[in-house]
Amino acid sequence: MENASKALIIAGSVLIAILVISLGLLIFKSTSGTTDQTQELGKTLEVQQFNSQFLKYCGDSVKGSQVRTLCEVIIAHNANSENSKKVKIFGTDDVNTISKKRNEIKTNQNYSVTQHINESTGLIDYITVQ
Repeated sequence: MENASKALIIAGSVLIAILVISLGLLIFKSTSGTTDQTQELGKTLEVQQFNSQFLKYCGDSVKGSQVRTLCEVIIAHNANSENSKKVKIFGTDDVNTISKKRNEIKTNQNYSVTQHINESTGLIDYITVQ
């Protein structure tokens, strides 16, 4: 009789240990999903912040003065960015070429400015001005 009661106590202890471990795994799994969502939200906000500095200058009827400002924004951005995040305008990211093209833009004329977004990163790759 004494052996049977010890066996029941051991079996109960094992079941409680399994229950505690299962509960711990369940909590871990639920919090890791939250972490993934938080990281994805952070990436989305980063992409939106990156693109927003250029999107305000895009449209079908953009004044030449705004296009000139866009060129200055791109030059400043590219000076502080690594190659993978540089934005091209007029087909280049070269400062001298962008500055030369910027000076050719007439401030009283309207231009069509279009952004092109990289599908894999969601970031603006280049901007065309017509």
